[in-house]
Amino acid sequence: MVLRIKVVDAESLRETAHAATPEISPMVILIWAPDYLAVQSMITAKCGPGGGEDDGVGENFSTLLKMDPRGFAAFQSTDELFNAVVEAVDLHAVFAMAHDSDTIEFSQSLEVDNGLNEFGYLRARFDRPVGGYMEDYLSLKIYGKCPADMLKIADITRDPSVIPRLPLARLNARIFYNATTLVSAFSDSIEISVKKDSVSLTPVKKKTNPLILNREYGVISTREDIGDGGVVEEVRVTVNMAYMNIRPVTGIAAGEVWLYKRAEDVALLWFPLDAVDEVDDTKLIKGDIIYYLY
Repeated sequence: MVLRIKVVDAESLRETAHAATPEISPMVILIWAPDYLAVQSMITAKCGPGGGEDDGVGENFSTLLKMDPRGFAAFQSTDELFNAVVEAVDLHAVFAMAHDSDTIEFSQSLEVDNGLNEFGYLRARFDRPVGGYMEDYLSLKIYGKCPADMLKIADITRDPSVIPRLPLARLNARIFYNATTLVSAFSDSIEISVKKDSVSLTPVKKKTNPLILNREYGVISTREDIGDGGVVEEVRVTVNMAYMNIRPVTGIAAGEVWLYKRAEDVALLWFPLDAVDEVDDTKLIKGDIIYYLY
């Protein structure tokens, strides 16, 4: 039960982990396999009504950060699938200690009773002293584990790029961030409306004119660009922004965000991560941050 990674850019790793972890998820599931490292939020209570007149999409959400091995200098997993429920603050502490080119080895340790269950601790071992006691490792209490079937239902174990439906809209991520920041000043809940060739953002709790993104500002494409010539109907999604850490972090700043309506009651905000160092073309981080809205 070992995962060994070599960090390329510690700052982008820290920023991305924070962006993908909502404040209302004190616990997260750390998952690894030979082809990915993932962090899944654990939110057990609804965020509160979206306040819109839509079908309720956006009243609650979960997040998934799925990192590709190509975003690390080295990536080796001895497990086909391993997961552990840990405190988000503990996982952030591990990434906060990381430096560029550090090797971090995650493993389950059953040597010490955690006082809670039989799972022990998740040990994050560095190749140098870290932490207040100057040991070479940090210990994260394991609060539980999730059955593999549960992870499959949550889409963690499958390639997130395999979605049968095309996105409603592709947007410039930085412009989307700036627009949602502006509109959420009037209301935590935002109604995103995708029309023929534009996307509008309207605060749910205050009657104001919508902020409209178009081809000249923010919109890269909509379903009209890939349609069959038929009528493209307006689609609306309500998003509760109160707990979402969307911000222009390293992996998002120069990229895109894709909006999906996956089912009648499930929507996605999907940030593909593909940041590259401008000096030496090194992949800083590669993968996906997905906000599931339901």
